[in-house]
Amino acid sequence: MDIEKKNKQKETADYIHRITTDLCQMASKEEMAFLAYILDMARIESYDMTNKIKGDTNNTCP
Repeated sequence: MDIEKKNKQKETADYIHRITTDLCQMASKEEMAFLAYILDMARIESYDMTNKIKGDTNNTCP
């Protein structure tokens, strides 16, 4: 994979992780359980993608 494309994918996955973390917290606070669940799944997936792209094998969520 092209290094520039890999960097762009990592930046995008990082951004999605940060945004979905905030949105998940907002949804949880407002007792929107199903929406919080879906956002949490997106948060986990974007975290996993970020680590996969940078070659990190640690799968622990923050």
